[in-house]
Amino acid sequence: MFERAPFLDCPNCSASDSLGILSVGGSTLVRRCTACRYKQREALPNVDKKVIYLDQFALSELFLIKNDQRRPNLPYEDFWKEAFRLIERCVHLQQAIFPMSDVHSMETIVSRNPTELRLFTEMLGDAALVNSREVESAQIFQFAKAFMNDQGVPDLDFSVDEVLKRDRNVWLPDLHITVNADFSDLAEAIRDDRDAGYQSLAKLAERWAAERPSFEDVLEVELSSFGPVHKEAMVTASDTAARMSVFQLQRYFEHELIDCNTDQVLERLVSFLDWEGNRLLPHHKISSYLFAAIARKMAAGQKRAPNPGMLNDIRAISAYGPYVDAMFIDKECATFLSEAPLSEELGLSQRVYSLNTAEQFLELLRKTEATASPEVREYCAEIYAVE
Repeated sequence: MFERAPFLDCPNCSASDSLGILSVGGSTLVRRCTACRYKQREALPNVDKKVIYLDQFALSELFLIKNDQRRPNLPYEDFWKEAFRLIERCVHLQQAIFPMSDVHSMETIVSRNPTELRLFTEMLGDAALVNSREVESAQIFQFAKAFMNDQGVPDLDFSVDEVLKRDRNVWLPDLHITVNADFSDLAEAIRDDRDAGYQSLAKLAERWAAERPSFEDVLEVELSSFGPVHKEAMVTASDTAARMSVFQLQRYFEHELIDCNTDQVLERLVSFLDWEGNRLLPHHKISSYLFAAIARKMAAGQKRAPNPGMLNDIRAISAYGPYVDAMFIDKECATFLSEAPLSEELGLSQRVYSLNTAEQFLELLRKTEATASPEVREYCAEIYAVE
């Protein structure tokens, strides 16, 4: 009933064309005989999947290509068609995943086709990244632990597996189960929050255009903001994420300083928030440099304010950039990351792609697809009908 082709002869009862594929999961293929119900388990070859982050703009374009909804004669049509073909092959040949993040989730909810777009995104490797705020929090706690132990700035593990919700190297299941949840009630609040953030950034960009600060001055302000923002969050609710971070840090310091009273704990916590080492927190450093790059553009005479998705782009790049194998992002952010001093200080330019480097991105996908071994290809042809 649940077995599917291709069918083999059963080694147990010798029935012809009766042993079909029952399921695929983890690293195991299960076959079952339709005649005698005999089960046969086979270990699938090991794989080592790349993790490639696609921003929301790219996902939306690929979604339109898949559903033949992209208006004809728009720019980059050939690129998006070839990218979609190669991405599907990389996924089905078990060579890459293109995971969904909370940034995607929020933007998908306010899109025109939230349910369909979410399912499409989930199917690109059936993988997800941990919440971007969790990535930031984990980095902060590692820095806090190093501070408490007088170890200096810690060396963080940027293995991509640190930011994935599950094992990336499991084989793509033959069945995908999704929850058809309705998040439309959240759409208005998400739009309001996005619009408020964008208005704040637009006003800041307007000020940069008028005052023309240097890149170095803005960078210094941004790098120095970690302590003040979190200390303000201790007494106000102006920054929800910072307030939650401070609450978690306070619990950690209370646990570590068990023999200290409340005032002593708070004093040690404030000392950490003022610690110069926090300027090197990866997510904080990356976002600081990106804001300084925006300021430099505005000070140089750019009239157009940053696009409404810029804050989400910065959040995704800052959280996931050091971990993933590659990112396809918008042209503006990719240009920022390719320019000095961001290219030298952040080291992300070699793994970042955009429409400005479209052919290089296609070449990355081709090379990724080509890494599939003959044994993997043989199983993929059988399981997913991919040659």
